[in-house]
Amino acid sequence: MQYQKSYRPSFTLAGIARRTSNAHPEQIGAFWGRFRVEKIAQQLPQRVSDAVYSLYSEYDSDHTGEYTMLLGYEVPADAEVPEGMHKVTIPAAAYAVVDARGPQPETLMAAWQQVWSSCMPRNYGCDFDIYWGPETVEIYVSID
Repeated sequence: MQYQKSYRPSFTLAGIARRTSNAHPEQIGAFWGRFRVEKIAQQLPQRVSDAVYSLYSEYDSDHTGEYTMLLGYEVPADAEVPEGMHKVTIPAAAYAVVDARGPQPETLMAAWQQVWSSCMPRNYGCDFDIYWGPETVEIYVSID
């Protein structure tokens, strides 16, 4: 699997969060539906950009266990967030960056399948996808 190694300084995300697992794609799809219906972007006026983040953290084990998923936006560290939303600071870390450009969600799902079956030195810290546009997604996988 091809990927670029990158170091990213710490940053802060805000949005809605829930516990889920890859064994429940219907929950993940419904969560994305909630994100769109609740118009999270409009509730976070201090967002740094319009890029949408999907954060995967607090893993129970590996990609087969439960984790916390946050859908939201990058915000300043001191941003105030509405009640019911979560704000998380992602620590500085090394990442394997995987390009998942193409028709979504098929391209993203195929890229994650490759990550899960790879020998990448994952540490199951904070992984995330950045949605730059309808067919432009980057996957950041935390590595040792």
